[in-house]
Amino acid sequence: MVERLQRGSVVKEIPTAPTPPANDVKYFLLIAKYPELATTIIALQKMQESQGNKLTQKDQEALLIYSLWHENPNRMNEISSIFGISREITQERVDSVIFNRDDEWDRLLREKQKLEKIKSGGPFAQYLPVDVLKGMLSQNHSALQVSCILMRVLEDCQEITRTIAALVFAGKSNNEIMRELSISQKKFKKELASARSTIKQRLLDPLGLRPISEKNTIEKMELRKAAALGNLRAIKVLRMWHTTDALIDSYKAKKRHVDEKLVSQGYLSLVQHATPSEYIAAAFSRKISYVKRDNGTLYIKPEDLERLKKSLRKRTK
Repeated sequence: MVERLQRGSVVKEIPTAPTPPANDVKYFLLIAKYPELATTIIALQKMQESQGNKLTQKDQEALLIYSLWHENPNRMNEISSIFGISREITQERVDSVIFNRDDEWDRLLREKQKLEKIKSGGPFAQYLPVDVLKGMLSQNHSALQVSCILMRVLEDCQEITRTIAALVFAGKSNNEIMRELSISQKKFKKELASARSTIKQRLLDPLGLRPISEKNTIEKMELRKAAALGNLRAIKVLRMWHTTDALIDSYKAKKRHVDEKLVSQGYLSLVQHATPSEYIAAAFSRKISYVKRDNGTLYIKPEDLERLKKSLRKRTK
């Protein structure tokens, strides 16, 4: 069963968005350069699902190339560069759709029209078709799926801002992105902050989503880990986890129930009884085997907590 976030509540039985094309970096760069292509990619995913994934990667690529060419035939050299193929092969892909795949092109257009007609309510309606929103707020979205959505949110930002955001979603490190785009660290941080601010204002705030950035360092680490493990309903946007206060409260209520059971067995919640340095040592040291992990939370017996404190005091002497 799939769930999604909606203003702090959990709504059940919403279908997951279909599987996207392969997460090749060129797809991320493609939608960064042409945000309007995001809807076409989502439509292609839906068409793939309805046909039982019959289209090969080459078929999908041909349809995307034709879509770009159809909007502007003068883009031929630009398209060839993005896909890393020669102009002759690009022309062959275009011709293959014109002469051999006209039925598939018609189906793709119909799927795209459906997405463009069905708009979600609220202040973010101008950016997101409702099916795309469902895909993003499920736990089964992919990096490319989220990137497609957010390029629509960022479509009026500078291309460098969209490109940095797309490469972050593609899994590139900060250094790789700065090297690939030949930009300074200062420029990188400025554009990434701009992308985060725009997404927050246009999408996350209207949905009631906030970053997991609690003042208590240990609590923040615990909630982020719970989100990464899927124990806390959240979405990750540009390397930052976002959720709602209601979902955090729900997670804590479930955790308290587990706490009570383990406390009856003599365990203590490490997050409540240890200092930040003690918690970090217990969480990341492979040598400490007496800490119990349950549902993303750490527990320890009182005698073992004293043992942990003594071992850390010895290290600092």
